[in-house]
Amino acid sequence: MIIVGNVSHQHGLTYEDPAKMANAILPFTNSFVRNAILLMFCNAAVLGTTAISLSSAWAWSETRGWKHSLNMSFKDAPGFYCIYAICTLLAASIVLIPGAPLQLIILGVQVLAGIILPSAIIFLQLLLNDHKLLGDRWVNQRWNNAINWTIIVLLFALSLVLAAQVMAPSLFPTGS
Repeated sequence: MIIVGNVSHQHGLTYEDPAKMANAILPFTNSFVRNAILLMFCNAAVLGTTAISLSSAWAWSETRGWKHSLNMSFKDAPGFYCIYAICTLLAASIVLIPGAPLQLIILGVQVLAGIILPSAIIFLQLLLNDHKLLGDRWVNQRWNNAINWTIIVLLFALSLVLAAQVMAPSLFPTGS
């Protein structure tokens, strides 16, 4: 999908969303390719919604001490499945709002994820250095810490750039 989008952009095709991109390439390819691209975008949307909704339901259930597993029935883990359903319905309802600025919503979610991800990685890094929890054998070595902190700082910097691009797009001209 990314390759098709990039090639389309390099060949001067303009589009605002995946459906328009798929229609823009139709003169250069056949309907099978167009439909395959649209199917891949639908697949990505379903995968993303599922992953985020499930991880949110799992995290909420974990903090509440509820049973949480897809291997359990609804009867055994009702809180987990209810939170999962609520997250999925909330995501779908936001996307289905008539006239909703979908690209702004997508960018906002990316910025939020970009800010939350490095924050979560910091806690993982701290856990990886906990001698009581992991013992001397499994705790991070100095070289692990150097690599990990470099990645964390880079992620924070990229998150800040993404946030700045969303909030002030005129600061980063695209040149097109």
